[in-house]
Amino acid sequence: MRRKDRKSRIAGLCLTALAAGLLTGAGVQTSVNATELIGTQYTVEETSAILYSCKGTVAYASPEFTAPMVTTINANLPVQVVGITSNGWFQINLGTICYVPGYSLTQEPTGDAKVIYTEQEIQSFIKGTYAFYDSEKLASFSVDDVEEMDATMYLRYVDSFLAGYGLAADCIIQETGDTLQAMYEEASAEDSEYSYMSMRNFLALYRNEYLEQSYWGPCMSADELKITLNRALRYGEKEFITVYKNAAVGSDKTKMNKVMSELKEIMLAEQGVMFSYQMSYGSYKTQEGNTASGWILEFTKG
Repeated sequence: MRRKDRKSRIAGLCLTALAAGLLTGAGVQTSVNATELIGTQYTVEETSAILYSCKGTVAYASPEFTAPMVTTINANLPVQVVGITSNGWFQINLGTICYVPGYSLTQEPTGDAKVIYTEQEIQSFIKGTYAFYDSEKLASFSVDDVEEMDATMYLRYVDSFLAGYGLAADCIIQETGDTLQAMYEEASAEDSEYSYMSMRNFLALYRNEYLEQSYWGPCMSADELKITLNRALRYGEKEFITVYKNAAVGSDKTKMNKVMSELKEIMLAEQGVMFSYQMSYGSYKTQEGNTASGWILEFTKG
């Protein structure tokens, strides 16, 4: 999950214009006067509108990225907007008042985007992948082998088919045990937009969705957090969000700080990489749509 430039005054003005444009398009009038002062920097004007969450929407305690994260919101859910801040954030009501960046909400649900990747983009995100397709090993994987792969190995497996061009159709999909060809034909029958995609581009779309989900977690141990960080480094992710949920740590901030401090030392010793992070204990939505609680962690490399 990549964040926008947080220091640019121009970006702030653009977000303000975007937010105002969305509300205008929704037929909503904001109040003339600022009705609330947030901290010492931002004002908020009252408004009322229903907008929809984008993929990767994160709500914060105040309208700034340094504020604690309150929760995450699944894509395409209706969100009650109750205000717009002077720096281009939306004030929203989720049972508690919190804030999301202006680019995080849209006037209409976005649906499932049918992304088309260029050859250059595909080559960029499979750079350094093990070239299984160049050996007999790729053809020797069985359904059982693929189902038992961890996320890192499975991504290497998928990327090898992308690197192998015409081999993409024979890639085994971990979640179903079917080949990509079968998954592609089923998706095309349900949505004609998929039929305009090449098999390789369809696999690239699947691969990137899987990659994003594999980052999210929740991670149940420090070892799983380490694996997730290593995966992010391998695939060039500089920023991403994941969830840590461990019964021994619970919501204890002191214990969580110890976990993160030790993890930073391990990553520096083993990978020579420093990272910063923000953490907050709160609720999140599972892939099944249920609500759970855990530590929401936002990592930044460097």
